[in-house]
Amino acid sequence: TTIPEEDWKEVEIIGWLYQYYITELYERISGINKGTVSKEDLPFATQLFTPKWIVQYMVQNSLGKMWDDAHGAPFAKDWEYYLWKQGNSSQIPDDVSPEKIKVLDPACGSGHILVYAFDVLYDIYLSQGYSAKDIPALILRNNLFGLDIDRRAVQLASFALVMKAASKDPFFVKQHGAVQVNVYEFVDSVQLSHEVLQIIAHNEEEERELLRLLDEFENAKQFGSLSIVTKIDFDKYLKRITKVKQEDLDLMTRVSFDELKAHVLPLLRQGKMLTDRYHVVITNPPYHNKFNPELKKFINTNYRDYKADLYSAFIYRCIQMTVKNGYAALMTPFTWMFISSHEKLRHFILQNHSISSLIQLEYSGFAEATVPICTFVIQNQRLSTMGTYVRLADFRGPEVQPVKVKEAVQNPSVPYRYYFDSANFASIPGSPISYWASESVQEVFQHATPLGEMGQPRQGLATSDN
Repeated sequence: TTIPEEDWKEVEIIGWLYQYYITELYERISGINKGTVSKEDLPFATQLFTPKWIVQYMVQNSLGKMWDDAHGAPFAKDWEYYLWKQGNSSQIPDDVSPEKIKVLDPACGSGHILVYAFDVLYDIYLSQGYSAKDIPALILRNNLFGLDIDRRAVQLASFALVMKAASKDPFFVKQHGAVQVNVYEFVDSVQLSHEVLQIIAHNEEEERELLRLLDEFENAKQFGSLSIVTKIDFDKYLKRITKVKQEDLDLMTRVSFDELKAHVLPLLRQGKMLTDRYHVVITNPPYHNKFNPELKKFINTNYRDYKADLYSAFIYRCIQMTVKNGYAALMTPFTWMFISSHEKLRHFILQNHSISSLIQLEYSGFAEATVPICTFVIQNQRLSTMGTYVRLADFRGPEVQPVKVKEAVQNPSVPYRYYFDSANFASIPGSPISYWASESVQEVFQHATPLGEMGQPRQGLATSDN
């Protein structure tokens, strides 16, 4: 079946169906006030729909900005949420060429971020003279990567990407058949015998590497992209599996190989994706802090400074997964910007990276839930630290938020659009992301004498219990 471009909105709906499939489960689990969320319920407790305009903002101001800074993007005139500012170009990653760009969504859900990134990448390829009929396969093979703990969401994401490719090339499905999309479900490891591992492990050291991989992915279904994985030569083992697959095997070896393919191949794929580095990492991560004992122990061990919520650990992890000068774009609650439990996360960001842009929504500006939301782009560099900020606190309702962002794009002088140097957030104790603070306010915090150095406040008289 071919999908005309003008009918793409019908196909786009596929990528959002899963939200409604899990609605009943989500409402039941999110209504839990006490206790923890089990490993089995975690996918349903942590999936929230990302509004299309926020998807467009994140992609345009990360992938789009990177390309625009490196090569110029004449097609950016159509980007409604691109917070471009003259003279605000940033440091550029290496290998910013169409076939080298790598974009990851580490909690991809049903794939709507990847689907829109496909559109931007398609324009990038076209601008460099690639043939339109070759571009869809190149994008799926080279540029887009996704991971998620939920099988049905991964299936929908893969399907949506193939249908997106078909919308660009009427002969895509016929020519490429069962094309491999780089979107994978996290799977837990199982214990495997020496006979199974030795098919691709040619010595004891290699077998130890694979056994360690099995240990590291024992709980992949729960830890997802936060999993801590040792980098090994994944490509070597993947090539060996491909080679063995083509050989004429005896019955017993075939049985062992089938077991290897079922239980080791997925681990090699997800391990490679987690240890690779990406030009752009874009996601709407899980928001969750009702950790069960197993998850709590893992977070305390591996993300102690970012343990206030799963989303704060994801912010840290996503930045880690970018190349030098690469971008991490996320949508999360905006509590990380201010409260003390996220202070170490702020220090990590401000001391090592820069905030390229940020939009802070009005408290009820997110239609899916009453969550204080922001969406932002962090760049993995500290040489260019001036960022663009949009504060929507005074504009009520989710339908108004994208309208006001468009206005801020079209008219950079609107009073709710700010420019702030990330390096200056540390001037205020606790380093809150208070981008609206004037220079005089910053001067007060930098040079004025704190009240505590002049005297100790006391209550004074009180009538007490009368």
